[in-house]
Amino acid sequence: MSNAEEMKNEQDSARNADTAPSDVEQKLLRVCADFENFRRNAEKERLVVGHLAQVALLRDLLPFVDNFERALESFRAAGDIAPAEAARLQGVELLYRELQRLLEKYEVTEIPTDMPFNPEFHEAMMRVPNSGKSAESIVSVLQKGYLCRDTILRPARVSVAQ
Repeated sequence: MSNAEEMKNEQDSARNADTAPSDVEQKLLRVCADFENFRRNAEKERLVVGHLAQVALLRDLLPFVDNFERALESFRAAGDIAPAEAARLQGVELLYRELQRLLEKYEVTEIPTDMPFNPEFHEAMMRVPNSGKSAESIVSVLQKGYLCRDTILRPARVSVAQ
């Protein structure tokens, strides 16, 4: 091989060395990519854990909603209310409205029961014969069900026509 060819090969090798990443640079790029993937996965996991904690807390609040509704119903069923009782009723209504606003803030909605029975959203507690409704339609709601976005907090407990 002549000197000119050797010089040309050395120049080509030098150019390739300048443009091709070295092993250290490749390792650095991999580490950066791995860290970015780790960061993204950690963020997804944080969001999932946060949502699960939120769902658990909202599930724990549902008995309070039920009890407020029962209390309001009993006040209304009593008919004439003494002035002292009227003040209590206003207090209970105020607390109930605040609780409803909190549920709205976290996108909690009631599961509709004006549709045919759907085992994904409804839990059949009993079957009612000769209810006058078509088969598999909801006759009455025994306990309201709730959704938080697309997560079922509690299915609606219903009676279903036979």
